Amino acid sequence: MNYKNPVNILIVGDDASADSAVQALDGCNARLRSVGSPLAAMTLIAEFHFDVIICEDSFAPASVEFVINVRTAGIDIPIVLLSDNDNALTDDDTLQAQGVEILPQASLTPELLRRTISYSIATVGRQRLLQSVLDSTDAGIILVNEDGTPAIWNPAFNEMAQFLIGGGPETVEQFAEYAIDFDHPELLLGDRTIERQVSRLPDGITVLVLHDVTERLRSQEERLEADLRVAYLAHHDSLTGLPNRTAFTDRLHAEVRKADLFRSGFWVLNLDLNKFKEVNDVFGHAVGDGLLKELSDCLQGCLKDDEYLARFGGDEFVALQRFDDDDTDIPDLARRLLAAVDRPFTIDGNFVRTGISVGVSVYPDHGAEPEQLLANADSAMYRAKASPHENVSVFDESLDKAIRERRALANDLKDAVAGGELDVFFQPQALVESREIFGYEALARWNHPYLGWVPPDTFIPIAEENGLIIQLGELVLRRACEIAAGWPIPHAIAVNVSAVQIGHTDLPGAVRSALADSGLSADRLELEITETVLIDDPGRALSVLEQLKTIGVSVAMDDFGTGYSSLSSILSFSFDKIKIDRSFVDSIGTNPQAVEIIRAILGLGRNLRFTVIAEGVETEDHVQFLREEGCEEMQGYLIGKPISAEDVRIQIHQSCPDEDTDAPAADTDIDDERNESVSATG
Repeated sequence: MNYKNPVNILIVGDDASADSAVQALDGCNARLRSVGSPLAAMTLIAEFHFDVIICEDSFAPASVEFVINVRTAGIDIPIVLLSDNDNALTDDDTLQAQGVEILPQASLTPELLRRTISYSIATVGRQRLLQSVLDSTDAGIILVNEDGTPAIWNPAFNEMAQFLIGGGPETVEQFAEYAIDFDHPELLLGDRTIERQVSRLPDGITVLVLHDVTERLRSQEERLEADLRVAYLAHHDSLTGLPNRTAFTDRLHAEVRKADLFRSGFWVLNLDLNKFKEVNDVFGHAVGDGLLKELSDCLQGCLKDDEYLARFGGDEFVALQRFDDDDTDIPDLARRLLAAVDRPFTIDGNFVRTGISVGVSVYPDHGAEPEQLLANADSAMYRAKASPHENVSVFDESLDKAIRERRALANDLKDAVAGGELDVFFQPQALVESREIFGYEALARWNHPYLGWVPPDTFIPIAEENGLIIQLGELVLRRACEIAAGWPIPHAIAVNVSAVQIGHTDLPGAVRSALADSGLSADRLELEITETVLIDDPGRALSVLEQLKTIGVSVAMDDFGTGYSSLSSILSFSFDKIKIDRSFVDSIGTNPQAVEIIRAILGLGRNLRFTVIAEGVETEDHVQFLREEGCEEMQGYLIGKPISAEDVRIQIHQSCPDEDTDAPAADTDIDDERNESVSATG
């Protein structure tokens, strides 16, 4: 009981009981008050704040009634009941259900009383934290014990329960049993449609999450109309009605196939309005939107057959035009578009004049892939915008060096991935208390033959843009399993998995193959995902994650708290581990909000029975804080930087008590950029 502030304790009992408690708590940082009856205690509780109540059972059954009255009044103060062996309570179950700790006076020791008080205060604190998180969500959520009794729930769940069953203390338990055993994914509460998700945790706790989806599912006709509307919006810009980026990309791929078939070519035009920001700043966004709509109509009116115009967003438009016999070095469509907007527009009575800058790329001269054509046209457009005399610029490799270098790097990366030339480095993970290494995280690294070590935040985005992330992810998975299988100590190995791997590949099959080929035990492999996986396609994601758990591997949520964090995300699947993002750890000692977020995550871990590991641990102050808050695992530069497979082998052999190697210490200077967790594979 070493608390910074005094612990306020109320003792309910006769003078002897009070004296006994005072003696037991002698030397503790505690402030004690005593009363001789439960009635007097209720009066005192209403006037003063107490952290814990110590009550003797000589008042039975008044003591039971006292406990029930305290809880009925909505007071969650921890209660410790000192039981007299000569007057054994017959209501132990009732009291324990109210969160009462019962201690027999005959075997009571000062140490036992102190530890019970500390435990009771900590338990209530964790429950309050979890309750505050539950209260912040609109979804109805309840955690039910293995025996069917509710453990904790939020107001949204209570409101649903009262709507269906009515008031009374049994309402929540009845509704929870009804909703958990319901044999349909949706249930009806009057005219409301409730979507239900049931998760059963390994310790017997059942988690029920209820989402009100009434508006989305109001009627079959409305759903059909919404689907049609969504399908339209998926391919059209909502403001102008023009095709959007998705539609244009589909059309661009089709044009590439057609050009290859007929050995022809086409222009890609990137259009950007001049001084559009000034229009918004001077006249307001309503006028800016009106200008975009009128310009869209104007530009669309310039199109001939087989020409195509789309809006990518903001003030950016793109267009396609095929070659014809009259073409020169500048596409005819560019001239027509420039002439069409070379006039004033009147928007809501405001006189507005603007213009456009056009960047042009040519297929196949400026790129064989649609993405390259768009990027090159975009680069040329910015060059046109920067020129005081030119409204149109055609992509020029000598002038657009950055684009050329990035494309070259993408080609090199493609070859490196295909040839299995990327390296896998390993960053150690350790226990907070002992700093003993228990596992490693596998991280992709690229040693370019001419450029040297390319940072992950450079090549990972290129891999994602060029469709290489799937091959890269599988390469890291297989290589990590092969290397880990050869370690003399069965350390765990963690591998990042991208959203693309889960959404577009047979990830369970790839994992089974990697484990079978390497001989690595499934219980040593941990797969790390980010929350976006559950948001992009939750149905498929949860199905894939369940298959992975069936294999026997662990599943961890990476970078928790930085994106779409929500309680529903971690309740939708029984994660084995949650990783606290390094940004929160960096803020320890400087940002109180970050500290409270870490505490909240650790509290959830204790209550929902998953392990929590902190990333980015770099100082002894970080370790001290994590130890005090009960975090068990950590990862960061204080423990070790990412190192090569050979250096890991040396490190592990040196840690083996039966091994004696003269191998040199691992050299980790290549990774000082601190970007070991840039993406799903990096």
